Amino acid sequence: RSLGTTSRLFEFVMKMLATGSNCFPEAGISAVPLQMAARLEKAEVKLNASVQSLEVVESGNGVLARTADGQEHFGAKAVVATEGFAADKLLGRKGSSSGDDGGNVG
Repeated sequence: RSLGTTSRLFEFVMKMLATGSNCFPEAGISAVPLQMAARLEKAEVKLNASVQSLEVVESGNGVLARTADGQEHFGAKAVVATEGFAADKLLGRKGSSSGDDGGNVG
């Protein structure tokens, strides 16, 4: 694997680290999805689910996620929070080397 980004991004990240303009939850980075879920209104959040496929519903008004255990979950949007290669597979991107570690669908 190679790092597919510009030096500007590296410089920006290093500046944020050096100036203290970034922060992490006291409970650690794993608290981020929990904080996101807590702010949602009337939504189901499925954590730690191995998603096998994502598809935009034909009418274009939602996303269907199929998990490894055979369950199907429908939602207005889906957050893809996984390694770049796994996100590329789920999102139907071939050979992407953008370094993007996720995305959203919907």
